[in-house]
Amino acid sequence: MIVDVHSHFWAKEHFIEPWVSDFSRVTRDSSASFTVEIDDYLAGTDGADVSIVFGFQARASGAHVPNDAVVDFVNVLGRIRPTIGYMSVDPSDGEAAVVEVERCAQDLGLKGIKLALAYSNISPIDPRTMRVLERANALRLPVIVHQSSVFSSAGTLVTASPILLDEVATTFPNLPIVVAHL
Repeated sequence: MIVDVHSHFWAKEHFIEPWVSDFSRVTRDSSASFTVEIDDYLAGTDGADVSIVFGFQARASGAHVPNDAVVDFVNVLGRIRPTIGYMSVDPSDGEAAVVEVERCAQDLGLKGIKLALAYSNISPIDPRTMRVLERANALRLPVIVHQSSVFSSAGTLVTASPILLDEVATTFPNLPIVVAHL
């Protein structure tokens, strides 16, 4: 069985500055619409038996894909191919991020979390992040952490250092962690 564990849903309206300018700076297609359409998504994940799809939340970088929109996208995809929805939260939102984890897991049925910490300019060991991870651990939710590359002018490589995940892993030894873009 082939599982695509890293695929995104988003639309143009989910991005503001500095994301838009920064994205245009690093891509040849400065007219990119940013919007993921169902047909394009299916073509891009062709060959996978199941896919995990999530949005992206990083306020500092100007990205906010609502988790409800991800659920709507997953519901459409699920009628065509098995699809698992993950939430995204920005730990810099403090307690609101923890509340969103609860809501997404219990009310929306999302099965994991995608964190874009470097784009939020927040460390994996920041107390706000650790609070989100503590809740994920309690709810038995796997976590995908975008670690390493960052093109946004609002993010830093210091917060993207994979070594920071060592403390996370030792604090939460039973928490499944996928390090993306290592």
